[in-house]
Amino acid sequence: MTSGSFHSVPVDSIIVNREERQRRDLLDTSELADSISRLGLIHPIVITRDNVLVAGERRLSATISLGHTHIHCHYTDELDDSILKSIELEENIKRVDISWPDRARAIGEYHSFKRSEDLEWTQDKTAGALGLDPR
Repeated sequence: MTSGSFHSVPVDSIIVNREERQRRDLLDTSELADSISRLGLIHPIVITRDNVLVAGERRLSATISLGHTHIHCHYTDELDDSILKSIELEENIKRVDISWPDRARAIGEYHSFKRSEDLEWTQDKTAGALGLDPR
């Protein structure tokens, strides 16, 4: 559905048509900004060739809050408006958070992996590396 190629574009060149967006409230993007700061942008935003945002407004907002001047994106080419709306909707409604048992297991595995590399690795370091509250 997308071009398959990733590009870097200036954040100030991206057009966000707020009145046409499905998500009205971006909510707090500080956790996402922290993740992008620590790990980089995992999923590029999706824009048209005219730089109109299709998907990823929270990622864009978090990136801007970090002071970044560019963001990675991929383009939607040769798609009609209904497909572009479908992409935005799919991203907003199909996303499911990881269950708490899977989350706890994944954090434990990450901690064990880091500890195997560094015997001085602590739970506080794991929390910091993952952007979690150490409590």
